Amino acid sequence: MSAAAFATHSDSLADPLLDRDLESPWRDTARRFLRNKLAVASLVFLVLVTLGAIFAPLLTRWDPKTSDFNGILDPKTGVQNYGLSARHWLGTDRIGRDIYSRLLYGARVSLSVGWSVAIISTIVSIIIGAIAGWYLKVGGAIMRFADMVSSLPYIVFVVFMTERLGKTMIAVILALLMFGWTGGARLFRAGVLQAKGQDYVEAARASGCSTRRILARHILPNAIQPMIVGISFSIGALILTEAVFGFLGIGIVDKPAWGQMVAEGRDEIFENGHMFLFPAMALVFTVLAFAFIGEGLRDALDPKLRGVT
Repeated sequence: MSAAAFATHSDSLADPLLDRDLESPWRDTARRFLRNKLAVASLVFLVLVTLGAIFAPLLTRWDPKTSDFNGILDPKTGVQNYGLSARHWLGTDRIGRDIYSRLLYGARVSLSVGWSVAIISTIVSIIIGAIAGWYLKVGGAIMRFADMVSSLPYIVFVVFMTERLGKTMIAVILALLMFGWTGGARLFRAGVLQAKGQDYVEAARASGCSTRRILARHILPNAIQPMIVGISFSIGALILTEAVFGFLGIGIVDKPAWGQMVAEGRDEIFENGHMFLFPAMALVFTVLAFAFIGEGLRDALDPKLRGVT
């Protein structure tokens, strides 16, 4: 057999699993994530919502805080009409504010609160969890403090913050940050404790690596996966929490917010259901999209599934 024929025969006998093992872990993760059609559809939906929030001034001609009293009057009968029309695609609320524009600008509030709190609390969780997991003498005290913070009635704290700082986005973000780091700190601490006993960490210690290098180069890449998945789930939960605050009247009032719109439309649910239905649908679909993406990331990052799908 010639050399060229032998090479061709060898390539045909190559194990496809070997090529998969040589594939980049991140590329493999992306490939398996893209196979999850529900997660991909949710990602596309969230991209569209994000673009709508960013380019809201270009996508609507109505100010979300301005009332269009002329637009809600039927020119023939003079009766007030809040429903869908060519002038207001999704109708208006009781005081003539365009619901479509308020949904777009409300997405800014929800996404800003969700992303900012999730990212900042995750960074804080990683730092606190790493300290608590590596330095066991102070780890117990840090976790007891986290338990104490988790046991506090956060609704009371939110009311206190909004009364002191005003019912603004900054006040709500600060209030959520006070409680958002506890669960992630426990999760990352557990990952650090598990990784500390692994052979590669012991080898790094024996080679004289500093604690900072071990945490950054050896433990963080292996313990970060649950945190990445947790960000997606936590964003949806934070958006829902902010909406609950707005529904109860203790959240953001200086900007359009979905929870605030749901609260305003609940009394009109039978006569003018669009006032309640559209913000409620936006809230439900957005939270579900983050949940589906979180599930897709969890399945894609799970090492037990690597090489199976």
